[in-house]
Amino acid sequence: MKTHTRPRSVSLAIAVTMVGLSLTPTIVVASGAGASGVGSSAHAQTAAHGVLTIQGNTNNVLNLNPFVGGDLGVDLVYNSLELLNPVNGVLAPELATSFAATNATTLVYTIRSGVQWSNGKAFTPADVVGTFRLLKKFPALDSGGVWSDVTSVSAAGDRVTFKLKTPDVPLRQAISAVPIVPSAIWSHVSNPATFTNTHPVGTGPYTLKSYAPTKTVFVRVPTSFEAPSVRPKDVAFVAGPATGAANQLLIASGAYDFAYDNFPN
Repeated sequence: MKTHTRPRSVSLAIAVTMVGLSLTPTIVVASGAGASGVGSSAHAQTAAHGVLTIQGNTNNVLNLNPFVGGDLGVDLVYNSLELLNPVNGVLAPELATSFAATNATTLVYTIRSGVQWSNGKAFTPADVVGTFRLLKKFPALDSGGVWSDVTSVSAAGDRVTFKLKTPDVPLRQAISAVPIVPSAIWSHVSNPATFTNTHPVGTGPYTLKSYAPTKTVFVRVPTSFEAPSVRPKDVAFVAGPATGAANQLLIASGAYDFAYDNFPN
């Protein structure tokens, strides 16, 4: 049986949405990490309208490449075709509004209209095609193994069609998880596998505001199609102490709204 890894995490998007829409004590579980964050009612209200603070890492070099080792927060900048809900396993629409398998080896995505990149340029189905052709040209980017069974990808109108070598049900999840990037920018990158992408342009609800080795801040993009779904104006990743016990104290004090750490029951 074929298996495909999923390169794109959903935990950050869930954290932003859940904290942003809640003014009550919040517990968020990060997919696959056994991580949780707890915030007080007052702090959740601050996060809902001001800054959502998340435990981060110390990074001496900013890397917002969504394909290869991107830093925390890169998921807030980029969208994929669909987003997997880790609770119920259902794929929900993102840049694709619908999906259909017209036969066992043909997958068709209808692409959302009216979407803009954070630089104000229009997002189109050509960007989807360009992204997947980038993965074909640079196999190091294809962590989900999409091109192991895809023979072609093409756009016609608002639809993008993938042709497969053989029937492959799990491949839909791998395709849907690939972060979509603007072809106008990435087609000119000489080596996307080593590109650190310090000035990211995405369709997601946030974009980079500021960077320091111990704190990276993302600001909400008001023109994003997801802007109505998120409430915090800023999302800050702040480097914390190395021990779980110290991080628990920061959570309890309200210094963090969300933390990637193991906590006792």
